[in-house]
Amino acid sequence: MHTFIASVLHANDPERRRIRLAEREREQRELEWQRRRQILPYL
Repeated sequence: MHTFIASVLHANDPERRRIRLAEREREQRELEWQRRRQILPYL
């Protein structure tokens, strides 16, 4: 985790943008899974 943040700081701009996008995408997926876990027991 910390190494990931360090690599973002040292990355050039296009790279940094791509990393940020990937990070956001992963967050979305995790949120989606949390929502599903909350919903599933009630289905």
